[in-house]
Amino acid sequence: MHHTSNHLSLPHPKIYLLSDTEWIILVYLTNGLTSKDIAVHMNVMPKSIDNYKNRIGKKLGMQGYGALYKYAVIIDLF
Repeated sequence: MHHTSNHLSLPHPKIYLLSDTEWIILVYLTNGLTSKDIAVHMNVMPKSIDNYKNRIGKKLGMQGYGALYKYAVIIDLF
């Protein structure tokens, strides 16, 4: 899905603060995977994924997993 508004397609200025692991988790989220699914792929506990998602949200100044997903879709992350 591509948007024509330039301000919607620009990455969040803080996206570059994400660690490699946080970036991978954000990509998994955009593909509709749950914390449990991501945990299986990464061989960690689902609670660890939730902790990463909270850190991603804090770094990007977003609240809620839905906001992270919508943001990732807007910038065509996947």
